[in-house]
Amino acid sequence: MTAPVNLENPKILKDIGKIREEMYDQFVRIISRDEGKKTMIFDEELLIPLSLIVKPEVLRANGVEKIASLKTPPQKNDMKIFIFLVRPKMDLMLQIERYVKFYDMDEDQNRKQFFVYFVPRKTEICENILAQRGVKGGLVIREFKMDIVPLDEDLLSMEFEESFKEIIEGDITSLYDIATAIHKIQRFFGLIPNVTSIGKNAKAVSEILERLRYESIIDESLEPKIQNLVIIDRTADMLTPMATQLTYEGLVDELFGINHSFIDLEPEYLGKKGKEKEKYPLNSNDLVFEEIRDLNMGEVMSFLQNKAKYISESYDSRHQAKTIHEMRDFIRKLPTLQQEHHSLELHFKIAEEIINRTLSKQTFVSRMETEINLLTESTSALEMIQEMIWREEPIVNVLRLLCMESIVNNGLKPKDFDLVRRDILQAYGYKYIFTLDKMEEQHMLNKEDPLIKKNKKKMFRFTFPFLRKELNLANDNFLETGDITSVFSGYAPLSIRLIQRHLERPPQFYNQNPFDFLKDAPFYFLRQIPEKKERFYYNLKDTKTNPERRESINTNINTNSISNANLSTNIRDNEDKNQDFDENLDQELNTEKEEQQKSICLVFFVGGVTFAEISSLRILSQMENSRFEYVVATTRLVNGNTMLNDFIESLND
Repeated sequence: MTAPVNLENPKILKDIGKIREEMYDQFVRIISRDEGKKTMIFDEELLIPLSLIVKPEVLRANGVEKIASLKTPPQKNDMKIFIFLVRPKMDLMLQIERYVKFYDMDEDQNRKQFFVYFVPRKTEICENILAQRGVKGGLVIREFKMDIVPLDEDLLSMEFEESFKEIIEGDITSLYDIATAIHKIQRFFGLIPNVTSIGKNAKAVSEILERLRYESIIDESLEPKIQNLVIIDRTADMLTPMATQLTYEGLVDELFGINHSFIDLEPEYLGKKGKEKEKYPLNSNDLVFEEIRDLNMGEVMSFLQNKAKYISESYDSRHQAKTIHEMRDFIRKLPTLQQEHHSLELHFKIAEEIINRTLSKQTFVSRMETEINLLTESTSALEMIQEMIWREEPIVNVLRLLCMESIVNNGLKPKDFDLVRRDILQAYGYKYIFTLDKMEEQHMLNKEDPLIKKNKKKMFRFTFPFLRKELNLANDNFLETGDITSVFSGYAPLSIRLIQRHLERPPQFYNQNPFDFLKDAPFYFLRQIPEKKERFYYNLKDTKTNPERRESINTNINTNSISNANLSTNIRDNEDKNQDFDENLDQELNTEKEEQQKSICLVFFVGGVTFAEISSLRILSQMENSRFEYVVATTRLVNGNTMLNDFIESLND
């Protein structure tokens, strides 16, 4: 049940599986380079990501006979080779010291060998700690470049659990790792021509990436398979992850928790007996899940019911099979039907549990109504926040809505700020004073900005109501229009609208900042490959009704020497034959659209991405006028709970 996604025939990025293959080959070299029985000691955070690359039998086949967690006390064994696989974290160095000293004291006179592999790279500070503790001399220190892992055919993650916290606290170590991960992607898929960054940390990644291009060789003759890279800083949109995701996959993450593409399920969900939870993979291998993951929860049950009807009718079709050919056709479809049947039963159970824990609970419904009204109309959520505090709902739920209130309404009035702060500390304990201080320090929770209050008209373009109107973030008819606003039942993620606004422009304008209304989110554009020729078909829509625009396009087409015989002949002759031009133009548009595949855009979220945002990009790519297929990469998958838990002190005390 813990099989990683099948990457043999991905729909978008054909060779994405090569990233996993390279890490697999490197890991096999690590465990096979020394003969003899081995003990492998893992940093627990690396176990599941590694399971997406290597199966357990590979360890056994290469002499790994025992596996241990770095957290557990060392146990005596007769192995001579010990391999540590760890992240470069200072506290883990003390655990390595404990293990090394324990085995060095062993009465066995045969000297043991200790290998430490840092993931994804070693750091000077960790090596210094090992030296100070007196164990570095007995270690062989190396690196294992498990820096970015394919979780699905359109999703890669670095699985940096504390990336958001580290970045906003000023630890920029991970920015270099992000740049090297992107650099690795370029080794497989070619130099990405257009690189755009939104936000200061994203800009820093772009600058490191630019340096890496010259420090480490990339085959620039390789035809780029990815045409655009957009690196977006999580701090450019702190609102979206605070909102409750309302897609199927998003709600599964909110309620069950999706970790490294797996959820932990009670055995009865899987038709089994027992007490221990089992891990179940959620990826595109699951055919039913692939169809419902991006749907608004309000659409899921009706879809599953229709799917059940289809499967039932497909099973019954065997009774209508009269010829050998028809029978063979049914037998060919049977394995897929059985797989879908099993998956359908599972997702019916999960969907029912989601409904029982959300739509059936008036407290949840009221909170969702408050969230949606806040996002779409900027109505205050303070009354709901007070009610949640009085009911002593989980503090993380209170803080999420409080952050949303602060962002949408330009901070809280000083009186309201002090009142809510006092109520939280009295209801949940004064241990949370440090949490509130941290959130205020990182501008996740603010008092009203006096500058905006004083100059409302002048400063309006820097407020959320302006963003909502400017970027079309709200839509009441989201189910009818099929818009990305369905992922939050009426609100389009700000991050995705920013990406959409940038990419919908012609490439020759990519270097111009379309986000001058964003505070503290610098825009940076890097063209890594000179333009060879521009495609203008998506830019010609208004030429029929705008003669000046037609003349401008004619000039551009002549200048860039577009090689279409009919169109270029008409342009060069400069004949005033509007009807002929329009016919040729329409033919050119149709031909281009038929022949040209959608461009691939890699979107990298620095600090984390939500499943709702990923769903939004999938929805965008499926729209009729879309020019892009999207592949998402991130430091980790997040939701409001996981982000705020980084700030909550002693949440489970």
